[in-house]
Amino acid sequence: MSEGTPDAKADTIEIREVDTLWTIPNLFTLLRLLCLPLFVWLLFGPENRQAAAWLLGALGATDWVDGYLARRLGQTSEFGKKFDPTVDRLLFLVAIVAIMIDGSIRMSTKMGFTEIAASAVPFRSAGETP
Repeated sequence: MSEGTPDAKADTIEIREVDTLWTIPNLFTLLRLLCLPLFVWLLFGPENRQAAAWLLGALGATDWVDGYLARRLGQTSEFGKKFDPTVDRLLFLVAIVAIMIDGSIRMSTKMGFTEIAASAVPFRSAGETP
């Protein structure tokens, strides 16, 4: 290879599967999941909507981090491929329901969120396998 051409292999990241549950990306996803009760407590306990909003924003903004870590560190796993989207959907659904119960949004907006929440959960027929 000549000096003037870039080495294509230098820019690629090797992605490999790991068999353990305890990977850094899975722990990060678990940390995000464990913040969910804190969000609900902030919203309903001391009724600190601003702190709850900041936490929810941080949870949403860090959604990409676990996938990035998995690819960057070469720690992708079958468990992580299912755990991360499950946690993402759970965070979304609990946040929407909690905000609706709290009364932070108008009724017309609630109907739109209900439609979005319903479409976020994939439905399968009884005989269909995932």
